Amino acid sequence: MAEIRPATSTPRSRTTAENMEEGSARKASIRTNLSAESDASDGKPKDGSMDKLSKAAPAVSSAGLKVLILLAFQNCSKNLLVRYVMKDQPKFLTSAAVVGSETTKFTLSVLWILLYERQSVHSIIEFLKNDFKTTLLVIVPASAYNLQLSLEYVAMANLDAAMVGLL
Repeated sequence: MAEIRPATSTPRSRTTAENMEEGSARKASIRTNLSAESDASDGKPKDGSMDKLSKAAPAVSSAGLKVLILLAFQNCSKNLLVRYVMKDQPKFLTSAAVVGSETTKFTLSVLWILLYERQSVHSIIEFLKNDFKTTLLVIVPASAYNLQLSLEYVAMANLDAAMVGLL
């Protein structure tokens, strides 16, 4: 049976310099391993591990950056608009607002497929038919997301804007 001994000292937290030193040591270890695996004649790794490192962090394309900016703008404006509308007692059902929001997203997604992807409506229907099981499995997280949005409307009606921002 193992004996339990009381701790004689508390472990100290690591400093930033120690963390940086460990990170530098780890990078040096990776470089050493890569150079040891490289062929003496051409200096390239035998197993393609350098390719793995160079592909580890791809750059964000300009289209991807535009989409991220658009999503950030959409999310901020949605929260501001909902907060403004929910300030007083709203004259609509919050579930209707959620369904309207999701219908707008669906419409924009279909337009994207039709205009930018150059696909037909028939191809969308065929995709949903062929991948019916996955489509059914997506219903579970979609329902949870719908509940989350409905609760977000309730939170914006009852909490301060700063508190909702923390959520």
